[in-house]
Amino acid sequence: MKRLSLLLFVLILSAACSSVIKKDNRHNLQLIYNQSQKMANLCGDENKRLSKEQKAWCEKGIELLNSESFAEFSKYSKREITLADVTTLIWAQQKGISLKEIDDFLELGISVSNPYCEEFFPVYQVFQVLDDSVLAEGCRNSDMESCDYSESYFLFPREKGKLYYEGLYLFPAEGECSVSAGTYTYTLKDNTKNTIPVLMFVSKDIDRMQLNNIKQMRESSSVQN
Repeated sequence: MKRLSLLLFVLILSAACSSVIKKDNRHNLQLIYNQSQKMANLCGDENKRLSKEQKAWCEKGIELLNSESFAEFSKYSKREITLADVTTLIWAQQKGISLKEIDDFLELGISVSNPYCEEFFPVYQVFQVLDDSVLAEGCRNSDMESCDYSESYFLFPREKGKLYYEGLYLFPAEGECSVSAGTYTYTLKDNTKNTIPVLMFVSKDIDRMQLNNIKQMRESSSVQN
């Protein structure tokens, strides 16, 4: 699912709802959904006087639910997605609950196991930083003190807000995997062209909209420089 300025929504949500004590995820999801449904009911009650935080929560949640991007996302659900569902999806993921667990709880049918997961190398080391991406070499070992160089090269899109520099080690976080999202072609000093894979770190459990987006990226033409 596209981010859609979700950070602001989550901050508002956190202020509007009471904290949830971490127990088992099923119990946690039930508490989150109950709070979400309570807030959604307040949003729909024209006679209810809302606080400033609650009004902001309702406005942001409804804006997200009615957005073009979320409408596209909703096409992949087995049933109509409600405001309480939207809140639960976002808030529960912020609490570290997997998309699959949330989807099983809400019974939306949007979660799938990522079929594009590939195991190239455990770690990659950046050797050149570009404007919107970095070039990195795969390391045969997982030791981030030194790289056992493989002479296999990859292009990684840069994530907004993250600091990149030569020598930086890149690796998938827990629950993520490497996904090939096309190829990158560049010209060497002798005017020959070299083509390398474009890699992204993506969750092993993704929604069907993400699955379609990855499929389209893989089928699109390669990036050239």
